[in-house]
Amino acid sequence: MNKKMRMISATGLATALSFSAVGFNDTASAKTKIVETTKVPTNKTSRSLDKTQPYYYYNGYFAYSGKTVLNKAFKDAVNHDNLMIDGYMVNKKRLPQIHSAAGFYSHDNLIDKYDKNTITAITLTPQNKLISKAAFEASYKSFPLVKQVKSNDRTAVTNLYKTKKNTYFTAYFENGYLKYFTIQ
Repeated sequence: MNKKMRMISATGLATALSFSAVGFNDTASAKTKIVETTKVPTNKTSRSLDKTQPYYYYNGYFAYSGKTVLNKAFKDAVNHDNLMIDGYMVNKKRLPQIHSAAGFYSHDNLIDKYDKNTITAITLTPQNKLISKAAFEASYKSFPLVKQVKSNDRTAVTNLYKTKKNTYFTAYFENGYLKYFTIQ
């Protein structure tokens, strides 16, 4: 009798778990469909992607998809200044000098905005200790390194790179790992 009760309990538990898993999967796929059908914002600050050149569109939280930075399509889009994050792109006409900008977050991505229509920088933050400095530099070796600044204790390094379109991006490393990636 005790054996039958354990079998019935185990079967009931397995059935309950499978129904809850099916319900969870349906919810997850419904959310995925919503994300896939979400339109790119048509606000004045966003440029449109030039689909005749390499481009990359990313919408969502970047922390857990941080290895995207090493993706070939992502690097090509950065090199061609054709990268859209959460519907925002850095303006094609860069400001001639540094201006202070008000930052706001779109998901976990920091968007720096000079005025109503001017995006000056987008900062992506991959998960801590996800991308090593060596892996990043090996992946971006074709990009000219313009400047490298090291902290006094040598635990932090900032690399400034130049792209094919004469724009710049910065990689900030702490303790040998990529901390921030800024398109400017």
